[in-house]
Amino acid sequence: RPSPIRAMPPPSSVRCVLIIAAVASTGAVARPGGAGFAFGAARPVPSAAVEVVREALHSAPPPLAPADSLHAGRWVKLICGASNQDVPAIRNLALVFTLSGVDCIDLCADAAVLAAAEEGVAAACRIGESARVPVRAPWLMLSVQDGEDDVHFRKATFDASACPAECPRPCVAVCPADAIAMPVAGEGSVEHAQGGMDALPHGVAEDRCYGCGRCVPVCPYDRINTYLHATDLAHVRELLHRVDALEIHTRPGHVGGGQFAALWAELGVEATRALELLAISAPDLGPTMGEDMRALDAIVRGEGSQAAAQLPLMWQLDGRPMSGDVGKGASAPAVELAARVIAEHPVPLGEGVHFTSVAGGANAHTAHRLAVRGLLNTEGGVHGVAFGSYARRAIGRVLAELPEGTFNVEENGAVFARALELAHELVAGVKHASVIEDDSKLLPVDE
Repeated sequence: RPSPIRAMPPPSSVRCVLIIAAVASTGAVARPGGAGFAFGAARPVPSAAVEVVREALHSAPPPLAPADSLHAGRWVKLICGASNQDVPAIRNLALVFTLSGVDCIDLCADAAVLAAAEEGVAAACRIGESARVPVRAPWLMLSVQDGEDDVHFRKATFDASACPAECPRPCVAVCPADAIAMPVAGEGSVEHAQGGMDALPHGVAEDRCYGCGRCVPVCPYDRINTYLHATDLAHVRELLHRVDALEIHTRPGHVGGGQFAALWAELGVEATRALELLAISAPDLGPTMGEDMRALDAIVRGEGSQAAAQLPLMWQLDGRPMSGDVGKGASAPAVELAARVIAEHPVPLGEGVHFTSVAGGANAHTAHRLAVRGLLNTEGGVHGVAFGSYARRAIGRVLAELPEGTFNVEENGAVFARALELAHELVAGVKHASVIEDDSKLLPVDE
């Protein structure tokens, strides 16, 4: 179908070249954990990486452009986390999921994080070109919030030196980001769930924490707190020209309370001029869900310009935030919310401007759950799926196998092959309605 999107991205080869050139010209440097870590230098493509990509993707269908995936109902987004600043991991996630055909990568509104994602996409494009495998650069998206009560924009904190020696440290075990390091008595080092964290300070590694909050209720001494990871809107405006999409997280009461309108007044003009897509991420807003969706749409279109009228709007239905890795049924609330919204049809869904995706609990079982409800790859279904904590943890466990001193996943053929296999299966499950025969190899989850 004809796309209503105002300015289609260049063809994949051109767009990849543009991203490579942009990253190389910025010479962006990020320093996770205080250590030097440079992005931007175009390293030679490892021959092992080329062979891995040829083997993994030689029979894969050519990837659709993000806008075409959206209209076909086969849109897949990787959520890196609205407050996740783990720069090395984000770089590798962007690389692996770009090669796997993801359509969008959602990021913390941070210049270093964006530079890392750009470098990962550029590296994927270089590998694809060397392997003669078609690769399309995904849209890059920044996430912001319209208030101070959104769980996606928080981080945990506590004083590890004050923790009693007899504490069983359940916080270490439950942290899905491996972001908590604790002293090991008598050894002068630290322990944590996956190892390899000796360089981190004791307590919470701020860059890795993305605010899931699982550590807070399990602390036997009630010593873990959370704080707001604030978004600087002036900084966001400076970054908008480097991305394709913006996501605004809203909460119940924020429409009537004016928070969303106030945020849109700050960013709306630049957003409608610069972007290919606006996403509104919302949980179940209750009985007023449909009414609130219409009100939000009216705010976005309110300025009356043609750009505002044509801006595609993705309704990201956030069922159970940051929970995809906790169990097979974690996506059930998001699927039920999507079914309800689609049945109510509060805005003209699927008619060129309004689209829906499920998030909050998405995992390897989500595609099957949607298909059973008749909501996947079908007219009148959802247009996409956004994978967050599940995807990050599944691939993160593979990335943790990189040898010490190896930061780029493509430099280790075995780890790269495993990460690409897992990411490709997850993406293909939505795009091609394929059934993952052995989803336990992605990430074991509880029933």
